[in-house]
Amino acid sequence: MVALHKVDTMLARAGLYNKYWGRGAVRELCAILWDDEKITAAVMGRYDAGWALLVATEHRLLLIDKKPWYVTIEDIRYDMLAEVDFSAGVLDAMIKLNTFNKALVFRSVRQGRLRALTFFVQQEIRKARQHSAEQKVHQDARASHATWSAAGPQEDAAKMKEQDDARKAELLRLQMENE
Repeated sequence: MVALHKVDTMLARAGLYNKYWGRGAVRELCAILWDDEKITAAVMGRYDAGWALLVATEHRLLLIDKKPWYVTIEDIRYDMLAEVDFSAGVLDAMIKLNTFNKALVFRSVRQGRLRALTFFVQQEIRKARQHSAEQKVHQDARASHATWSAAGPQEDAAKMKEQDDARKAELLRLQMENE
């Protein structure tokens, strides 16, 4: 659990200077945040079920709706987001977050903060997808290495020598054809 004054400081850095409106959501945020997690963007607004606090951290996106008799928490990891749409009108702005199984529409009159949050979320989605693509490449490389090393080191050396000899023979054949 993160201390309330630390959460208030992180929210102030993110541009949310709210001491009264949404305090229940902020107190709930103290219990939800991980110890090493930092808030990068936050905005108060409205979604399907009422007023809520939308918070972006470096690991996930949190929607907290704290009412006197219930609490709703949406914890959305960046790799689970399929699409993020932003639109702004005269009075408010809207972000639509589509995961693979549901959609969340969030509106706020703080257009600039919602746009900054959207930009940050899009960057984090890109990072998560690049990271998963790099992991797949490393897994494929490990899998191909595992097939070599399963035969044993002596057999691996013999196979590598055979491949080198075949490459040299092919190179020699190509050189003779060109002469």
